[in-house]
Amino acid sequence: MAKETDFNSQFSMNYEDYLKGIDLSNWYRYYFIIREVIKIKPKSILEIGAGNEIVKNCLKKIIRDYKVMDINSKLNPDILSDLREFKSELREKFDCVICAEVLEHMPYEDLEKNLSNILCYLNKNGKALITLPHRENRVAILNLFSHQKPLMITIPNWLHTPKGYYLRFFKGERKTKDPHHCWEIGMDNVERKNVEDVIKKVGFHIDKFRKLLYADFWVLRK
Repeated sequence: MAKETDFNSQFSMNYEDYLKGIDLSNWYRYYFIIREVIKIKPKSILEIGAGNEIVKNCLKKIIRDYKVMDINSKLNPDILSDLREFKSELREKFDCVICAEVLEHMPYEDLEKNLSNILCYLNKNGKALITLPHRENRVAILNLFSHQKPLMITIPNWLHTPKGYYLRFFKGERKTKDPHHCWEIGMDNVERKNVEDVIKKVGFHIDKFRKLLYADFWVLRK
């Protein structure tokens, strides 16, 4: 399941790649993360992975203590660290931890350690907001009168595009994943149940689960 990954290649994003990443599926995810933070009303947040800082920029004016942890020194994080390395000085320091589209960049075998560290960084009853890519083709149908509860429909990968049809029936290929990802839900024998088994094993309680475009979203409670 795990494989050697060139993590440095993830830090070489050029301007065009950055702009491509600012698309509806990503903003859809940002919306639900930000909305959940507003509900929780935390006084302190630790965001794992600097990313494009959109979530941080939307929240930092209303959060008293907002810190970012990242392994990449070029992104100037507040805490330069690999999530897999436990930082004792961060124990029970945050009301909320955001870890969006990060865990899949490390081997699946490290998931338990990563979630355990996140749990330790949370205060009593703290919340963790976790998103992970799910290799499904989902279509969201929005209701203007209830846009916060879209109807999510999953369609087979091979119906999504002519290329998908060709790969499925002529090449025998079912799914492809991001080359920067070590694993994704729906691939590499990892399903949502496997992830939730690890979530519960480390001691988290699942408060909410939601299917998003290309991702699964959990609100976890310590």
